[in-house]
Amino acid sequence: MISSDQVLQEIQGKVDLIVKILNDFGFHNITNNNKEIRCSFTEDGNPTGVRVSVSDLRTTYYSKNIYGFYNLLIEKSNSEFLFVHELLMSYIGEIKELKPVKPLFGGFFSNMSKHDEVKYYRESDLSEYKRVASQRFYDDNIFIETQKKFDVRYDHRSNRIVIPWRMSYGELIGAIGRINRDVTDDTPKYLAMLPFNKRDFVFGL
Repeated sequence: MISSDQVLQEIQGKVDLIVKILNDFGFHNITNNNKEIRCSFTEDGNPTGVRVSVSDLRTTYYSKNIYGFYNLLIEKSNSEFLFVHELLMSYIGEIKELKPVKPLFGGFFSNMSKHDEVKYYRESDLSEYKRVASQRFYDDNIFIETQKKFDVRYDHRSNRIVIPWRMSYGELIGAIGRINRDVTDDTPKYLAMLPFNKRDFVFGL
């Protein structure tokens, strides 16, 4: 199966195609300057509320804290990842098979590229966790601005600091929770809040 990264690479830089996709998905007030496309999520919404970079498809929709082209389309269509993925593949047609290359370090990192096996979450799956900075992280020299950048949150029910994990284009693939106290018993220090195969991914990629 073609990965989401391959699909995005085929769409990057193609202004007319990006505009068509946004129009077909129901976005409004679409404008572009060949470098960035801006539009509104709804008909009466902010005409610059959604921003998509033409060159690399970096996408932001600040009102709903959505980042990533896939995430934006998933939210707009209220659909699952695979539905949006198949639609985007239909826009670009068949992608030529990539020339095989020798695996890096004998294929040690090959599992990290299996995007077709990834489960993607919606941004709304994080809504139950409060977006606040952690004093514990701050004391460990992870400054507040850094915590904001990586969207660190908090779950009061489990008393855990919630850390979202994302793919390179911003797609949400999971979240872990760090217990907000010193661990002196059998309580796990980290616990999956949105389960995923942590060993297959690099944080902050």
